Amino acid sequence: ECGGCSHQDFKADALLSAKQERLAVYVEKNLSHLSSGSFVWEQAIRSDLNNTEFAYRRRARLSIDARNPSNIKIGFRQNQSNKVVDIPQCGVLSRGLQTFYPALIECLKGLDSIAAVGHVTLTEGANEQQVCLHLTKNLSQNAITSLRQFAEAHTVTVVTQDKVRGLTCLYPLNSEQVAISIQDHKHSVLRVKPSDFLQVNGDVNRQMLDKAKQWLSLDKQETLVDLFSGTGNFSLALASECKQVMGFEGLTALVQQARD
Repeated sequence: ECGGCSHQDFKADALLSAKQERLAVYVEKNLSHLSSGSFVWEQAIRSDLNNTEFAYRRRARLSIDARNPSNIKIGFRQNQSNKVVDIPQCGVLSRGLQTFYPALIECLKGLDSIAAVGHVTLTEGANEQQVCLHLTKNLSQNAITSLRQFAEAHTVTVVTQDKVRGLTCLYPLNSEQVAISIQDHKHSVLRVKPSDFLQVNGDVNRQMLDKAKQWLSLDKQETLVDLFSGTGNFSLALASECKQVMGFEGLTALVQQARD
């Protein structure tokens, strides 16, 4: 029923082969004029998940259906539907997010103002996990107290976001920190807010950065140009390898995030 993963019916090996085949067909059709012979493919980058296919996703968005107070549903949208499928545990989430997920669901379903929460964003950073409640109305004081108790018990950062006040930190108390640190490269730390773009598979992203560094083989006299640079995922990680990096991006929000 769950539509959270669009290819959940595939085994990981089969899905990787299907994607690789589609990519190969596309490249051969559109880029064959750039090569005198056949393309040579390297091995595909894969998650290091101890021979399992799960626990790779460090960012997720949970939907909420609180129209019936006696049957609140929290999870992901049903496949090809707006209905919410109640998900008590999700094996695709990273290990860090899985550790507190059941307790979070229990906490949310017990809030007296759960109807004020439109959806929830979960993010695992380098050394912390974050829960963001996207609000349509104000939370009650009882709900805020319950969320802080949950956050303290599970050492999780909890923030809220609404159209009037923007991002607000509920826990830790007296903190104004609403971004979370992501470090996929030793020379680059990204500060990511709940609505910012993030490569959800951290292990694959780290391997991609290493592969780009290997392919480019930069030196300190070269200038690197990163087209469609987004939040600076490649630009910032490779900046220490060369003289300078010039990132080009058309979306204002991504440019601002990269600058931050």
